[in-house]
Formats: sequence, C-alpha cells, structure tokens
Amino acid sequence: MDESEKRAAQFLKYIGYSNIEYEPREGQTPDFLVDGTIAVEVRRLNQNDFTKSKVVGLEHMQHVYIDGLKRICNEMGPPTNNESWSIGFTFSRPAPQWQNLRDNLKAALAAFQASSQKQPGTIFTYNRFKLEVLYKSSKQHKNMFLTPVPLDLDDGGWVYAELIKNIPYCVEEKTKKIEGVRSDYPYWWLILIDRIGYALSKEEHDEFRDYLALEHSWDRITLLNPLDHTHWLDL
Repeated sequence: MDESEKRAAQFLKYIGYSNIEYEPREGQTPDFLVDGTIAVEVRRLNQNDFTKSKVVGLEHMQHVYIDGLKRICNEMGPPTNNESWSIGFTFSRPAPQWQNLRDNLKAALAAFQASSQKQPGTIFTYNRFKLEVLYKSSKQHKNMFLTPVPLDLDDGGWVYAELIKNIPYCVEEKTKKIEGVRSDYPYWWLILIDRIGYALSKEEHDEFRDYLALEHSWDRITLLNPLDHTHWLDL
C-alpha cells in the first residue's frame, strides 16, 4: 500500500467504514472494496505538464525534499519548551540535489531548536532553495518541527485553474481503467489525493464547485488533503 492509498484508507475509516478490503483482486482494480459493494480507486492529484508528448508530473523533486525533511524532523525529536513549529520550503529549477542540502538543513533546524528567542523567518538559503520557519503551532506535537509545507516556484498558476486543468485528466484516466470491470460492483468512488490545492479551505468549497464543470460517471469523487485525512471536498 503506497502513501496515497494509506491516506485513503484513513479517510474511509474516519467516515465510518470498517469493512475495508485492500486490493480484493490482487494487483488489479479496484484499490479498495468497502462493505463488499463500494469499489474505490485512489490516485494522486498532481500538476502535470501537458505540453510534451507524454504527460509528466512536476512533483518528483518536491517529494524528495518532503521525504528528506520528514526524516530530519523525526531525527530532531520532541519539542523544546513544549513548542512545535511549522516549517516550509520553496525552490525552483534546476533544483539542488538533496545530498547537497541535507546536512545544512539539519544544522539550520538544530540552530533554531537551540535558540532562546525563536521567531518565524528564513533560516537557510542555497542555490534556489529556501527553508523557512512559518509559525508556532497552537498545540504541542510529538516532534519539534511539523510536516514541511512545499511551494514549488515552477508550479504555475492560480490554484483553481490548476485543479480545473488536472482533475478532468485524472478522472478520465481512472474512468478508462475501470471500464472492463465497471459492472462487477454496484458503486464506484474515486479518491484524489490533492497535492495541488490540499482540498482547499472549507470556505472555498462552494465557490470552487461553481468554477468546476465536471461531467463524470462516478458515484462519488473526493479530493482528500494528503496532510489531513479529516479534511476533504466532495465534487
């Protein structure tokens, strides 16, 4: 089970389902079967480059950084003075390799951790990469530093526009995938792990639905925040 599928499973449990079977047909669609009747497919919703002959996701380097910073945050351990802090990073391409950043990032976070006067701000920059401490969390967490928030400066455009461009592509791709087995289950859900808008804010949900004109044949399509399985948007 990959990271996106784990998030989807957490979401399904959170909304009240307990009879959740992963890959009822091993290695084939659907990804989950819920209560024996609801087939669930899961896909990462990411920005794509549609200008090339093959659609290419823009997020590979972003995830290299996120995964690396998560490991560092775990290594840094629990909060000092009962304070947890949110961190974020920005980068643009050509992006520096992770091995050229790791030790310096850990040193910058350690210096912040040891500081007696902690303030939000930039704590490290190198060759089109910047690490920032964003804000102090309203509650203490198990680690001093929370899951890093990314901003890829090559990811273009207004969030709504990127969602409107990429959602239909992902829906169509999954719709074609299930064509041959559609009649095997009475209900089909699609969970899109939203790496573009992170399921938007609750205040934006109605407004976004007005912008998105999406024709589809799924019984439910859900955008799920990859950082919080309790935050989602049904389309």
